[in-house]
Amino acid sequence: MSQNYQPYPPEPGQPNPSGQPNPYGQPNPYGQPSAYGQPNPYSAYQQQPEGDPMDLSLPWYGIGLVDAYKRFFKKYTVFTGRASRGEYWWVALVNFIIVAVLRLLVSMFGTDWNAATRFDPMPLNGFGVLVNIIQALFALAILVPSLALVWRRFHDIDKPGPYYFVALIPLVGWIMVIYWLASRSKPEGARFDVRSQY
Repeated sequence: MSQNYQPYPPEPGQPNPSGQPNPYGQPNPYGQPSAYGQPNPYSAYQQQPEGDPMDLSLPWYGIGLVDAYKRFFKKYTVFTGRASRGEYWWVALVNFIIVAVLRLLVSMFGTDWNAATRFDPMPLNGFGVLVNIIQALFALAILVPSLALVWRRFHDIDKPGPYYFVALIPLVGWIMVIYWLASRSKPEGARFDVRSQY
């Protein structure tokens, strides 16, 4: 076995150990210039701009969970501009966890199982009623910002916000909306940007 043998391909940014250019003139998968001076057609997909964290009028690509949730409330009623996938999905995850914890609290501690009947299989005690009121208030508090966030997310994939109402189509609608929400950002979505101070 030769001393130059490596069982795995080189890491990104590392030279090819054999010193040979990529065979058959294929583009380099690591975003480096390809052999023979040809431009790499995949380089545009390698990295997206990070966005400016301080500029609320632009999407923030690569946002973290805490920053996404803060931004969700800072842009409470903003239907203009765009929102990155991270801005949407981190908020969706946190809201799902909050609702799941509240429902779990009701089922574990807010139900009076001794009073269960055929017509009321889960009668609530005082704690259950309180948690249900908190859940209803939380749902009301996030209704408008959630709709605004979805609106901005659709703008980021170059679709008008009202496309969200495709979800009203039975069965197929929600599948299409989830697909769009998970789609990559499109540069054409910049037409929805409105530079302003929030």
